[in-house]
Amino acid sequence: MRDWLATKIVPEHTNLPQRMFEHKTNYASAHLKEALALDAKDDIQFSDMNTVMYQIETVNSELFLARKEEIFSLSNKLHPGRQHKLTIIQVITHGTTFILSDNPALLQKLASTKLPGNITDQDIFSLHNVVMRKGIIKALKDAE
Repeated sequence: MRDWLATKIVPEHTNLPQRMFEHKTNYASAHLKEALALDAKDDIQFSDMNTVMYQIETVNSELFLARKEEIFSLSNKLHPGRQHKLTIIQVITHGTTFILSDNPALLQKLASTKLPGNITDQDIFSLHNVVMRKGIIKALKDAE
């Protein structure tokens, strides 16, 4: 979307897409609970378990990866009845995706999918490209 938008703006606004995503990053960081709640998809079923996925688009993954324990806590408060909880952090400017989960079995399941990534931390699955939520859902369902 950033690249498409860059083709539609006049030269004096060349940095507009970058500034928009920087603003979105800063807003999500300052209002993390609201950002998670607004972009939650909580009607996902796989492995006979209720799943919720949150998605954050950012230009700075470190702002959110450093707060993963807070993200886990907020996720548990926002959707306490979900057995599976994933937070997808997409770094728009670098084309990477991080998936956070405090469920090790779920991360192992992600590692067994066709997604081109690996577990880089005990709570993080890392991909070297942007993968949308629906692609992650499909990969998990295909791995069942």
